[in-house]
Amino acid sequence: MELTNKGRGSWLKMGTIVIVLFLLLMIPLTQQFFIPMIKKQMSLAMIKNHSLSEGDVIMFGDNAWNNTWCVLKIEDRKVLLINKSCVDIRNSEGYVTNFDPHLGKSFLSFPYIPENAEIYHSENWDRSGLKKWLNDEYYNTAFSDPDKEYILDIGYGNVYILNAEEVVEYFSNDTERTAEYYGAAMPWWLRSTGRYDWETYNDYVGKSGRILDNGYAYSESNIGVRPSIWIRYE
Repeated sequence: MELTNKGRGSWLKMGTIVIVLFLLLMIPLTQQFFIPMIKKQMSLAMIKNHSLSEGDVIMFGDNAWNNTWCVLKIEDRKVLLINKSCVDIRNSEGYVTNFDPHLGKSFLSFPYIPENAEIYHSENWDRSGLKKWLNDEYYNTAFSDPDKEYILDIGYGNVYILNAEEVVEYFSNDTERTAEYYGAAMPWWLRSTGRYDWETYNDYVGKSGRILDNGYAYSESNIGVRPSIWIRYE
């Protein structure tokens, strides 16, 4: 039985609707899965082919953890990467707190410290809860086993954060140091710390990219975490 013109028109219209719906469905799937997968494969090829340059932006790891990385340094047979964004907001102990020693409330800013505070810088990274979180929960969630084969531990853990001196070395100005968290400007922790009386304060990079190394942020402060990793480049 042959279809009438009206019947053929109905089938054509239905087919068009199905195609349109399929294409609409494919757009988010492409953006969420296929494009990141292609970018990651291209990035891995650049690593294997030794075609990276300082300043390049590559995809490495699980895209759900904002794993878009900037190439900071290439030396010998290894490459230093820093995440383009903050991957989470935590305090220096690796968890989120609502304790503000001055304001007594939740905050994403920083408490007061006397302007004449005398700060003695040190490195407390090895005893940091943030180090444990980055090298446990983050590391095991953000990277697959094949990814981990590329990651090196140069003494600070598989994943770590920069200190104030390294930030000066690897970034030429405040604008380059700025970072975001879900599209909003966000300060981020540094590994170096200071002391005032009996309190320990952590250095950090402010929203404007300025290095604040005079201890304005308490270890209890909830600010951005911007991880760094060294990877094999062989």
